[in-house]
Amino acid sequence: MKAITYTLMAVALMAATTTGCKTDDEPVWPTEEPTPTPDPTPGEEPSAPGTAAIRFNELNGNKPQKFIELYNTSDATVDIVGMTIIKNGDEVVYVAPANTQIPAHGFLVLNSDATDCSMGFTAGLSAKKSLRFDLQAPDGKTIDTFINPSAAKGQVWDETDPVYNGENTKQAYGRCPDGSGSWYMIDLTPGASNNSAFKTTEIKW
Repeated sequence: MKAITYTLMAVALMAATTTGCKTDDEPVWPTEEPTPTPDPTPGEEPSAPGTAAIRFNELNGNKPQKFIELYNTSDATVDIVGMTIIKNGDEVVYVAPANTQIPAHGFLVLNSDATDCSMGFTAGLSAKKSLRFDLQAPDGKTIDTFINPSAAKGQVWDETDPVYNGENTKQAYGRCPDGSGSWYMIDLTPGASNNSAFKTTEIKW
């Protein structure tokens, strides 16, 4: 009788072991903590939200109102604080101050020869010289560029033989349609759309 009892106990113990059931005498093992997923490696900082929508739209080097006009191609107001304009590849002539905003599909006119950035850009703009202007996001990424090269020397700046001479025609350099189209010699439209402006020569470089 004892042999039968021992045999039944052994069978019961084997069944508990093979089915994974925990008996009162089994130790409680700690649950293994999952390995945390590492944070992604930081990459290049993106441009400030919205600034990629800003474009050069019109540049006028004729008196009495020399100016650069910026255009917002997006459907929302864009705060452009920290955006810069670089003249001729190395001269910072504008840094957008705090609270500088351009409404959706709106314009910002920056007059030349300003004493500080709140009034415009701090450099001249000649209709009869070769020039280059770069528009940069706050992170330094170039968003847009306008070039009027020298007829004789190409991309050499401040030469008195620009391929497109705005002084001769009394016209500005403007995009049609606003913010996205080709560049043309156009009649001045500061703070307004270029889409209906009278235009002549297409500007290419």
